[in-house]
Amino acid sequence: MKHNNTDGLIRIAVLALTLFAGSALAGEPVQAGRYLDHNTNVHDPAQVDPLKQVVDLKFGLNTQIRDALKLTLKGTGYQLSNIDSPLLANLMTSAVPRAQLQFDSKRVISIVRTLAGIGFNVEIRRAARKIVITPDVPPVAKATAPALAKKSNPVKRPTVCVFCDNER
Repeated sequence: MKHNNTDGLIRIAVLALTLFAGSALAGEPVQAGRYLDHNTNVHDPAQVDPLKQVVDLKFGLNTQIRDALKLTLKGTGYQLSNIDSPLLANLMTSAVPRAQLQFDSKRVISIVRTLAGIGFNVEIRRAARKIVITPDVPPVAKATAPALAKKSNPVKRPTVCVFCDNER
């Protein structure tokens, strides 16, 4: 009995169909036991990015910002990377302001930015699952600005009297 090329191709096609019969393209129904699962992809933003979770949080009256941030990030897989930085010591040991003691239906990242406050930048390092908080203006720039102002010699410019046409 002679075999031709079409027999071989048909066998490969049948083998391929049997191997890939269990897989489905995205969006197609997939058999799961006796049920059909119509949604095979993760579409919930909170599952894709845990910082987008909507949560309700309530902090105690004497809660420090450090503890509030840790509690906010609990369960997200993210953590603060520079929590013990001397640049953040004042912020981290401060009590949570009364206006921020309770958050209802807010995203985790929004709560983190609110707790950090206006004077700080919140950087998300997604690959490392880290949150980095840094001051808006580096402390070196703040310290050198008054020193530079004292060292500079003001230029003496002649003043002109508008009423008397004289230079003083």
